[in-house]
Amino acid sequence: MFLINKPVNNLKCAVIITCHNYGRYLLEAINSVNNQTIPPEELIIIDDSSTDNTKNIAKKHEVDYIRVNCRNRLEARFKGVENTKSDVLCFLDADDKLSPEYIEKGMACFGLNNKIGIVYSDMQRFGNDNSKWAAPQFSKEKLHRQNFMHAGSLVLREALVSSMAFKLAFKFHSDSDLWSAFEDWYVWKQIIEQGWSAYKQPTLYEYRIHDNNLTKQTAKTTYYQKAALSLETITLFIPLSGRHKMWPKFSKFLDKQTWPKEQIKLILMDSSNDCGFSKKIRKWAVNSKYANITITQFDAGEPKGSADEDRHNIKVYRRVQRAVMRIYNSMKSQITTPYVWILEDDVIPPLDCAELLLKSFDPTVVSASGAVPGRIQNHFLNLGMDGNPFVDVGKGKVQTNGNGFGCVMLRRETLSNNLFFANPSFCHGDFDMSFYKELEVTSVLNWDVMCQHGLGK
Repeated sequence: MFLINKPVNNLKCAVIITCHNYGRYLLEAINSVNNQTIPPEELIIIDDSSTDNTKNIAKKHEVDYIRVNCRNRLEARFKGVENTKSDVLCFLDADDKLSPEYIEKGMACFGLNNKIGIVYSDMQRFGNDNSKWAAPQFSKEKLHRQNFMHAGSLVLREALVSSMAFKLAFKFHSDSDLWSAFEDWYVWKQIIEQGWSAYKQPTLYEYRIHDNNLTKQTAKTTYYQKAALSLETITLFIPLSGRHKMWPKFSKFLDKQTWPKEQIKLILMDSSNDCGFSKKIRKWAVNSKYANITITQFDAGEPKGSADEDRHNIKVYRRVQRAVMRIYNSMKSQITTPYVWILEDDVIPPLDCAELLLKSFDPTVVSASGAVPGRIQNHFLNLGMDGNPFVDVGKGKVQTNGNGFGCVMLRRETLSNNLFFANPSFCHGDFDMSFYKELEVTSVLNWDVMCQHGLGK
């Protein structure tokens, strides 16, 4: 799937310089490309609606020049892709530069592994700031937390095209506030989610700091906007225990909740051992508007109906603990999206719950929960930083010491390398609290996501 059809030393590189009224910087960008130890096969200027001397500079230096009226960096870059043929692409902003060995050292990295689709680097700032920015070594989950691959990274055309990153970006491009300075992050994430890898090369991308930097202009943009989280496809995982009376209310919520159904991978894990209930679920699924639904039958290993028996009985309580531990350990292998929303089948959150939970994230947060009142307790199933459960309703977003799994959004990374267990000697055997205790991660409670905790059979 990821095989390059020619040896790495035969790969050709195209540099695509996009320019909007940056003619005063353009010559430096062109010279930095022409002075490469191994020059690119192609150099093209995409002039996007400039009203300055951009055209004259480009024509004077005999480089390929195309005038477009996109008024958008993403579309301008795509025009460059359409008008080049090389195997590797480098999108150079007209106010930036490439260090002399950038292409030579970067191209060599593609030969290290045939799954490498992106080669990025550290950045040397110049202009109003002369500091160096060091990028971390690549990991997929790190990239979902924070963008550390600049727009001028080298990318295999095959990776860019096969991921349909530009096509997916254009589909949602009507929201101009969404993109601002972060469309490259979205593109890189789409490529990585298709299975490609990235590699950090040893040379530097030179990033000019000046008063008109788009990044500066969007300094107040929220993390939700920067990470383009409104475009995320999320997994919605729901363990079903066979609550017949609760299902009409719960299914109504699923029908009306506002996260786009085409951006949800819905997993219904049916552990009811109830043929009548299973038929009801499948009938609903056939008629629902969710395009991606997986229904799995799962034997939780405990007597039927345990979920709604009296949990003041310690034997019942232990059965439930063991059952949910098995359910969530089984769930882990089914998660393929960067975020998973877990909703238990007796919890009804607000219709805009998914959006509110995603808006609770920043680079440090890995878990965001709604406020779920206890069903048999007089407190919420969320722990304060003092280790005690919340009793009174709060406001906004607050850091917690752990949450129940009634309504929670998690980053995929929190699940992939961790185990759920129900050891009575640790956190009273509660799988969810022991999970948070072991992780010691930053989790938050969003009080705007006030849930109903109902019971029906």
